[in-house]
Amino acid sequence: MAYQGLAAAGAWGTGPHGASSVHGHSGLWVSELGAARIDYLGLSADHTSVTLPSIGMYGNQGVGGFDSNAVDADGHVYQCVINDGKVELFSSQGELIANIVAPQTMSEP
Repeated sequence: MAYQGLAAAGAWGTGPHGASSVHGHSGLWVSELGAARIDYLGLSADHTSVTLPSIGMYGNQGVGGFDSNAVDADGHVYQCVINDGKVELFSSQGELIANIVAPQTMSEP
């Protein structure tokens, strides 16, 4: 059965915007732009289909939306929040660990 959880991308509405593979490529974390959530998509052994779709975590997107994300070697998810100047750091279990706020007055390189 195909996974139907991700909405089609709209102008500034809900839609997938970032995806990162977990260690071992057993799943993907997919950020939803306007939904302030990150879905976890468990993958089949051959990585060609989704076997375990679930909502992994919700966050506080503020005035922006969830954009790109990355996963480190320990399974932490770093979620960029577009137009809000921050990165939300989550554990692999979905617990918010920290809000990393970028200065809004950065100088030119």
